[in-house]
Amino acid sequence: MPDKFRILLVYPNIPMMLVTPLSIAAFTWILRQEGFEVELFEATKYWDGELSSPQNRVKFLQARDVFARENLELLDSSAMEVSFREKIKLFKPDLMLYSFTEDMLSRTLQLLRISNTFNIPTVVGGVLATAATEWLISFPEINMIGTGEGEEVVRDIALRISKGQELLNVPNLWIKLADGSVKRNAIRPYVNLDNYSTDFSLFEESRFIRPMGGKLHRALPIETFRGCPNQCTYCNSPMHKKIGKELHRVFLRRRSIEGIRKEIEHLVKDYKVNLLYIVDDSFLQRPKSEVEEFIEMYKDFRIPFWCNTRAESVSLDILEKLKEVGLFRVSFGIESGNEEFRMKQLKRNISNQKLLSYFNIIDESGIQYSINCIIGFPLETREMVFDTIRFVKQIKGYDTITVSIFTPYRGTVLREDAIKAGWLDPDALTVHTTASSMLDMPYFTRKQIDGLMKTFPLYVEFDETVWPEIEKAERSEPEGDEIYERYSSIYKERRWGQ
Repeated sequence: MPDKFRILLVYPNIPMMLVTPLSIAAFTWILRQEGFEVELFEATKYWDGELSSPQNRVKFLQARDVFARENLELLDSSAMEVSFREKIKLFKPDLMLYSFTEDMLSRTLQLLRISNTFNIPTVVGGVLATAATEWLISFPEINMIGTGEGEEVVRDIALRISKGQELLNVPNLWIKLADGSVKRNAIRPYVNLDNYSTDFSLFEESRFIRPMGGKLHRALPIETFRGCPNQCTYCNSPMHKKIGKELHRVFLRRRSIEGIRKEIEHLVKDYKVNLLYIVDDSFLQRPKSEVEEFIEMYKDFRIPFWCNTRAESVSLDILEKLKEVGLFRVSFGIESGNEEFRMKQLKRNISNQKLLSYFNIIDESGIQYSINCIIGFPLETREMVFDTIRFVKQIKGYDTITVSIFTPYRGTVLREDAIKAGWLDPDALTVHTTASSMLDMPYFTRKQIDGLMKTFPLYVEFDETVWPEIEKAERSEPEGDEIYERYSSIYKERRWGQ
């Protein structure tokens, strides 16, 4: 291998999306294990003038305003291109690797138009690259795509280029050839999660600061299993299951408890975290014996941790044991409170009565938790959103409601349903989960969906006798804005003591 083979990782993040990406940390660890020199360019701090998703969450009463502004200096987006060009000139990379989601595609293309002028081998990857590979390879800015999981792909590509070997037959890699044709290589076996760790050292210290539960923490993410056992139509899990079935493989894998222990020890020792952010799709949907084993292992750490899981996967004894060893907060997805719609259209097969019984258990545990809802689904109506509102009003103990507008990501069942119905342009590109609705449903307009996004927590908090007044706050006009501010102040005082 030539001395100082240099690799630049590029993370074209949208502004202020603060979760530190595991993909970049994993690639850094893998490439440094092979002796490569690795640096990072990320776009999180470059502001484009629009409110970011975290800022919208604060604006719409879904999060407390505790951003560490002194720790994340926002720069004008015009400075991004200048900084990126300078980074390439100074570092002189031999290989560039982009990792991104659909929300980041516009920034990715913007940066690719710069980096391509340097004639450096460049590979892009991420969940969008797996969900829409044919579509992505059609972009003139993109010449190589890593599909599927990236751990072994980035290692393979880096080793081959550094040794002067060709890339034509690298598994998972799609290559646009000189004549315009595309070499499509098959996907390699799925990786063993225990074989990999993370290296977050390329990130600025400010990126470890994470607001959670009204406080600022030094937090980093950890993955304990990959994939999801559920088949929700608004998520990409059905896509991964379908691909795995075609390959005669199972995408869902769990790290061993010993593997989790080693990763936690690394994060505590090297980064001094005081909060762990478990990013699994549904942390508690694993065998109970394994959860018990995790609890025993975690007694050696007792660091506060957050996780996301399904309400139906909890039991009081498990929650109490987890709380004792450090469970700090949990996020639970409801999505829709219309039972029939949730079962038939979203493939969430649980009744409202049963779901409420689980939330009673969660309330009894005393663990802080938030509720996640989505509005503006294909086939959903305004009346169905109020079914969700009335359902949430029955739940006790939560302190925050997170409301997202349905975002039709490529690779999801509901995106295809929306396109077939004529409500979504097939070329439409997502922005983020608090941006305006992308669907053109005549019976439930974008304006109506946006208005309910704004006022959803108010409808939940206040009695139905004042709903006609809150309805006026859905509209962005002087009277509505005054009503919104008045009720928002009461909401913040009731919920958060602000």
